[in-house]
Parts: sequence; structure tokens; C-alpha cells
Amino acid sequence: LPEFASYASSYLDVYNKFNACSFQFSNKKNLFYTNIFLQHNPVQKKESKSLWEFELDAPVYKAPKVLVNHKDDSKEIILQNKNKNLYLISSKGELLWKVKLDEYIQSDIIQVDRYKNKKLQYVFNTPNKVYMIDRKGENCDGFPLKLLYPATSTLTVFDYEKNKDYRFLIACENKKIYNYNADGEPVNGWEFEVMKAPIVANPQHFLIKDKDYIV
Repeated sequence: LPEFASYASSYLDVYNKFNACSFQFSNKKNLFYTNIFLQHNPVQKKESKSLWEFELDAPVYKAPKVLVNHKDDSKEIILQNKNKNLYLISSKGELLWKVKLDEYIQSDIIQVDRYKNKKLQYVFNTPNKVYMIDRKGENCDGFPLKLLYPATSTLTVFDYEKNKDYRFLIACENKKIYNYNADGEPVNGWEFEVMKAPIVANPQHFLIKDKDYIV
């Protein structure tokens, strides 16, 4: 009956704690016997269908992102939780490293080949710093880069000639865009005039008739 089904469904948390239930009916001469067996398990948990599970020490803040392990081209997961810890987890659910950051990550986490040796690093920014972390969870030389002013846009990575001569652009509260190379140094020849209002959108690169434009 619908009324009974509705009533029963409200107690599913109780029913789920019983592992087994059986009924036995028998008779002997003029007597009728009924046996009921129930196996109760107060710590019963719903069976997970996941391939693996990993427990963090706080809820996720920065959504997990799938990246590449340059050693074997396998997939790895990088994420930040609300304790500001940055995790790198293998495709098998194993913790590779955990790094404590001072702030929450603002930008996407981007992989670059700074040394042009097919070994990838992780680049991103927080409100006041630009980070480049290697595969071992250690800061690369020249990083973290302390910004002169808090960021108003997220980090943008350009590789104009596709030759791994990276440029890291980020806008700050003083209404200017700063341009750094892969060593964390200001790019020579970059002279950006102060805007009339804060820059809130990420710069974009366009190539038109062999000329580079940043919008």
C-alpha cells in the first residue's frame, strides 16, 4: 500500500543496520511454529562503488583538477582544501605530497615545462603571491613570487612561440598588469601604463599578421 511504503521509507536508516533477516514456518501435530532471525549491525555503512577514496583533513576549497605525471603520462589529481593545504594524489588514490599554503588559490593550476626538459611544474597565484611548485612539492627557484600589490585578476600564462619561453601576466590593485618570465623576473621592455580603473578580467593573447596583441 502507498501509505505503508511512505511510512517504511522514513525508517530506511534503521532498516539499513540489519545485515540479514529470515523467517521459518513449521508445524508439528496440532502446533504451528514461527521463527524469525535478525542480524543487527549498528555500524553498518553503505557500500561504496568508488575505485578508491581519499580522506582530507578539511572540505575541498579548490576543485580537484586532473593533471599529467610527466614520468609515465599517468593522470594525477591536485586540489586545495579549506585548511589551505595543497594535495597531489596519484591515479591510485595515494598521497604524493601535501603542502601548506599561506592563502587560498585564486587561479587555475597550470602545468609548465620551465626547464624545457619535459619535467612539469605547477603554476598558480594566491591574492599576494605567484607559485611554481615542482613534482616533489617544493618551490622552484625564484618562487613564490611576492606581488607588489594584491591581484585583481588570476594568473595568465602565455607561450607566444610555443617554445616554452613562458610569460606570466597578472593584474594588481594599482591598475597595472605585471609581466614575469619563467624565472619570476620582470620581462624587459614591458612598460604598462596605469589604467583608469582596476583590471578584473584576464589578459588574452592574439596573433594577427605576425604581430602579438594582448587584450
